[in-house]
Amino acid sequence: MIMQDILTGKRIVFAIVAFVLFIGVNLAMATKAGWRLDLTEDRLYTLSDGTKNILEDIEKPVHLTFYYSQNLGQEVPSYGLYANRVRDMLHEFQSISNGKVTVKEVNPVTFSEEEDQAVEDGMEGVPLDASGETVYLGLSGRQEGAEKNASIPFFQPNRERFLEYDLAKLVYGLAHPQHPVVGVITGTQAMGDYAAMMQGREPTPWAAIAQAQDFFKIEQIFEPGDFLEMKPDILAVINPAKLDDEMLYAIDQFMMRGGRAVFFLDPWYETAAAGRPGYAPQSSETALNKLFDKWGISIAKGKVVGDRTLGRPVNAGKDGQTFAAPYVAWLEPKADNIDQNDAILASVDQLLIPSAGDISLKDGSPLAMTPLITTTADSALIDVEKLRQPDVMGLLKDFKADDRSHILAARISGTVQTAFPDGPPPPPKKDEEAKADDPAKADSGDKADETASAEDQAKKEEEKPKFLPHVAQSKQPINAIVVADTDMLTDRFWVQVTEFFGQRVMVPFGDNGALFVNALENLNGSGDLISLRSRGTGQRPFTRIEEIRKAAENQYRAKEQALSQKLDATEKKLADLRKDGKGEPIAVEGDPESEKAMKSFTEDLLATRKQLRAVNHELRQDIEQLENRVIFLNIVAVPLLVAIAAFVLGWMRNSRRRRKAA
Repeated sequence: MIMQDILTGKRIVFAIVAFVLFIGVNLAMATKAGWRLDLTEDRLYTLSDGTKNILEDIEKPVHLTFYYSQNLGQEVPSYGLYANRVRDMLHEFQSISNGKVTVKEVNPVTFSEEEDQAVEDGMEGVPLDASGETVYLGLSGRQEGAEKNASIPFFQPNRERFLEYDLAKLVYGLAHPQHPVVGVITGTQAMGDYAAMMQGREPTPWAAIAQAQDFFKIEQIFEPGDFLEMKPDILAVINPAKLDDEMLYAIDQFMMRGGRAVFFLDPWYETAAAGRPGYAPQSSETALNKLFDKWGISIAKGKVVGDRTLGRPVNAGKDGQTFAAPYVAWLEPKADNIDQNDAILASVDQLLIPSAGDISLKDGSPLAMTPLITTTADSALIDVEKLRQPDVMGLLKDFKADDRSHILAARISGTVQTAFPDGPPPPPKKDEEAKADDPAKADSGDKADETASAEDQAKKEEEKPKFLPHVAQSKQPINAIVVADTDMLTDRFWVQVTEFFGQRVMVPFGDNGALFVNALENLNGSGDLISLRSRGTGQRPFTRIEEIRKAAENQYRAKEQALSQKLDATEKKLADLRKDGKGEPIAVEGDPESEKAMKSFTEDLLATRKQLRAVNHELRQDIEQLENRVIFLNIVAVPLLVAIAAFVLGWMRNSRRRRKAA
């Protein structure tokens, strides 16, 4: 008996100690984020190495204000859960930053000073209900000493997978407030009509460029020396014309020094050929051959990718006939063909990519390639000559899929060697070429050379260098996005542009422009920011319940459809009874047979509606019962069974100890 009392006392002491330890450990973890143990499936609360590097590199403190209306979480619990996720992530940022990031939370109550501050900081209020109460769920940030702030006006739950990326991008932008410069190399009229510029008129750039100008300083690069003068942060190479070695060397060295670039290269630039029958194929996939061959990047020459499944439906009729058929060269990728785990494609749903090329890496390439946009296996390469005067039905009839997926856009990264191991190339000998073409110019040129003044020679010697010191290998892994199409950026494939009282109004019907801007924004960040991809989501729906729900719906769907068809037929009979053979309305009253038929149909109609309501009621009732059973099993039954099992095991052990003690 004494022994049992001692054992009981020990258990009580052990329970008290365990309880105290439990409370102490939780309190310690609550105050020290670094002590928390993240056991979530996708490690939702553990920051990526890239984010940690961004936070460690902050020089001046960054102050973040989290605007969250508590009424929003109370009325819409899903937003409350998401707000908790945002709050926890912000606190993790604050903890990791060693005091460089501070977080303040504000509840902007309607008509309060806090709401006025939220609006001033760029927060987007949304109505909560019919009463007009406005609620907020956004973030404002400001670097210490800076005048301008940056903000996320409203956290959209559908971007939860990119929460860490969005927060890291905002903090990085605050810590690096300089306006990014995008240098554009192009052989198109992306920057505006050259003829208009020559006539002194303001050039009108493509809508994609105009959108990007809201976020970047866009400058066109015409010659190698522009790199030194403009100092671009990002390079956008859009269907360039033939590039000489000096320009290729300038691009090469920009990338060797850690530059980032987006390449839109087209095997068939059909925009230039529009309305010009017989126009020779305009391509740019060979313009960068010298660089791409060295780096191991390949775009199939003279070929475009066709896809029967993704082909955009167009009018394929002739001689007045109208019928739709897929144009296999104009592709509309679906969700399965777009890597929505990549930040540049997170909000991209609708794309039209006309006459795109096929991207691949050559054997032995030092680069790593991540496909961004791909085709289905129902695709094949098509000779560009067949697109000069495209025959929609002919292309479809002759189409033979090669049963493999083709890459239309990809992210490229890795350490590479320069394509110019001997250093800068010699300048092109334009004078010698001109003399060879025209002997008269050669004579006049010789005389001019003889009479050149010493002052001119001195000016030539004082000219600024075209290039920085030679770099033989990339100082850090290059980051580039390659898209094997250019036409997709032209206005007609994604946006309708109109003039309204002198203002240019753009109404997008696709996301091509968003892809371009997203790519520039992503490349503008540090290598750490570019490396961030989507994370998991804190939403954990009962997937088993969804499966059961679908099964229950299938059980009742056939019966519901049969009743719906019967209901439609009965309503049609009633309508026909009220009309004569010519469709004119007639009176039914006074005709016994008509009144009898009307009564019969009406009763049948009411009975059918009653049965349909009963079926829908049974469906909802069965689904609710199934949900309740699954929830009970997950939340109550399983823990209860575990507790019972623990009790039984404890009782059995105590029984054995008592028997041994006896």
